[in-house]
Amino acid sequence: MKFSEFMAYFLVAFGVTFAANSIVVFAYNIVAHGQGAFDLRMTLIFAFTLGLFFPIMDILLTGRRDMR
Repeated sequence: MKFSEFMAYFLVAFGVTFAANSIVVFAYNIVAHGQGAFDLRMTLIFAFTLGLFFPIMDILLTGRRDMR
């Protein structure tokens, strides 16, 4: 996997995770607390973690380690 492919995969995973987590956290806060609060710090940490996890797991499972 080339570095550009890795970054593209990271950005897609980061974006999807960020969007999904934002909606879930916002909906949870409306239901549980009665106010629409948004926890940006936790959403960014979760999105960054999964953004790194998915491309690395793809490299490990497919055996494509060429980062040129």
